[in-house]
Amino acid sequence: MSSYELFIARRYLFSREGGALVTIITLISILGVAIGVCALVTVISVMDGADEDLFRKMIDVYAHVRVVTAGDGGFANYEEIAEAVEKTPGVVGAAPAIMRQAAIYRTAGDLTDIEGILVAGIEYERELKVTRINANILSGKGEPGDKEIVLGSQLARRLGLELGDELKIVTTMGKFANGYHPKMTVVTVVGLLQSGYYEFDNNAAYVSLATAQRMFLLGDVAEEIRVSLAEPFQVEQARPAIAAAVVPLLQGRLARIITWKDWNRDFFYALQLEKLALFIILLLVILVAAFNIIGTQILIVMQKTREIGILMSMGVSRRSVRRIFLGFGLIIGGLGTLAGVLGGIGLCSFIAHTDLIKLPEAVYGLSRLPVRVKPLTITVIVACSMAICSTAAVFPAWRAARLDPVEALRYE
Repeated sequence: MSSYELFIARRYLFSREGGALVTIITLISILGVAIGVCALVTVISVMDGADEDLFRKMIDVYAHVRVVTAGDGGFANYEEIAEAVEKTPGVVGAAPAIMRQAAIYRTAGDLTDIEGILVAGIEYERELKVTRINANILSGKGEPGDKEIVLGSQLARRLGLELGDELKIVTTMGKFANGYHPKMTVVTVVGLLQSGYYEFDNNAAYVSLATAQRMFLLGDVAEEIRVSLAEPFQVEQARPAIAAAVVPLLQGRLARIITWKDWNRDFFYALQLEKLALFIILLLVILVAAFNIIGTQILIVMQKTREIGILMSMGVSRRSVRRIFLGFGLIIGGLGTLAGVLGGIGLCSFIAHTDLIKLPEAVYGLSRLPVRVKPLTITVIVACSMAICSTAAVFPAWRAARLDPVEALRYE
């Protein structure tokens, strides 16, 4: 677009010749685009923040990769396997673990209460490099000793438990001198953890690996090796290297390598689908604003018919006339998009630095709206907005370029 075409387009933008009506309609068109873009930036940034927050909390609890035994039993040489995996390029840490369902058995008078929980058996120092569930201690100590347990803070609150309380943990069926019956272990609460991932804090606890081995009657084995990677999104690339390190040490046993994508695939797919649906719905706001742009430009063409005829009689080509009105639409779209992006970023900053909007943590796993403004998100929104506004300007520009100069000059 040449400088004179852009100059004329700018002059038409807030022309006073048609009175205040055209200016008001133009401002409404710009405002419509701005509102749509602002809503898109804010909503998608909040969803990106929620995705990232949930992802970070989930992998802090369940690790990036898990090497799990297939079938009964476990890894007898778990220390050797963990050390071999830890030497794999891209691996930050590897830790043996046991993770099983158990039950808390409590009696109060004639009442018996059984509460299901998830018990993890860990090696304290190694686990700090992997999931960090034992790094977020709310109170008490993070390293449980023999017959000691660290409970999720929400679980302890829900059950009315405090530091120093004793619990009976019911686990697997075992053969004892008086026959088969569930294994029951008495443990003492020595710490409360708060990972930030509500589902875990509300349903899980951890003990030492040795305590878990006795609780579940497993012997000196670990049922999984949990692995942390330097690049969590490179799990598929890391899988073959981890397999190469593990296979020679399996001693004839079968194992599976499970990544965070494998056990959370449906969850994150649902989040992406929801984000896409909201993106499309909010694009409709910009589409409505685009119809305002069409109406504004048609009105401008009708008011500037005589001027268009004069331009054509002076030698301005139909192509230049078309560009003038395309430029008009692009200026409206550009101003609206810029205002919307700035407004959206400002609103995101306000949400991120205030507690104005609070969420029920029990439902969402989050106590406040997380926000993450990504450059890629802004780029996609700007591109879509400008594409819609440009498309809206095509018909009025084509209509203006089709005017007959002789007929146009008849307008006095």
